[in-house]
Amino acid sequence: MLRPDHRFLLTVLTCLAVATPMLAADRALPAERLERAERFRLQLLEDGAAEVVGTLIERFLSDHPIPLAERPTLQSFALTAERFVQQLSGAEPLDPDAAFSPFAGRWYGLWDGKRVDHYWGPLDLAPPTRAAPRLVATQTAWVGDGWGWNFLMHPPEAKQFVHREAAHAGDRNPVVAARGSVVLGYVEMLHHQDPDGDPHDIRDAFPLVGYQDGPGRLVWVTPNFVFCEEVLGAAGDARYAITGFQYEPTPELGLRIQGGGFQAVYTRSPDERPAWLRFPATICVKAAAE
Repeated sequence: MLRPDHRFLLTVLTCLAVATPMLAADRALPAERLERAERFRLQLLEDGAAEVVGTLIERFLSDHPIPLAERPTLQSFALTAERFVQQLSGAEPLDPDAAFSPFAGRWYGLWDGKRVDHYWGPLDLAPPTRAAPRLVATQTAWVGDGWGWNFLMHPPEAKQFVHREAAHAGDRNPVVAARGSVVLGYVEMLHHQDPDGDPHDIRDAFPLVGYQDGPGRLVWVTPNFVFCEEVLGAAGDARYAITGFQYEPTPELGLRIQGGGFQAVYTRSPDERPAWLRFPATICVKAAAE
């Protein structure tokens, strides 16, 4: 059960949002971005914060289908609060190709009425280094007005999974098939919308934790936003839908959606940019007492 403790709300929703942005003089190395995202993951797992966030997302997925015809729905997502916490804890082996590759390429759409071009790079299988010994894969993206980094890594507490056949055969040294992994991210927002412009002109920066819901489906959580992202269709007819909401703490030690839900839909064509959508969403989740 969740402890009625203000610390997770104070730390996750306030301290991280204030302390993370960097001046140009404090330009972070890739390993430092990963470390900041890892700290966010650990903070969410403390004091039951991840369960509260997971419950809010689960309710949003089940209670708020997109109300307009011919819009991507949330019906494919299967996230539950329990699985969100488990995956955030490194209890599942995740496939980096299934997590990141469907999003690769160029996407064009509207974000809150503004024309946005997203460029997702290819999956980069990263060999472990001294600076990031548990890093498995990365993906870099231009997100319209800033740069984003996706990471898949083995957390220190990750469970090891073995070949079932070897284990049943009584092998004293069964072959390790996979280790539990987690999805993390980091975004640096700029004062301009030019991917060739000054990357040091940072106006905001924040960590993310991700949940791999299935091939081509990711749920991203920042210190104050949730984004449910899905690639639909194939080849030139593909759609990249981002459906989400902003959240805030409540006096009852829980979380609530602030300002309703939203959806952006991107296509592979710069001449096809579906309309930005706002829709009602009024979910509130309370932290349960012990």
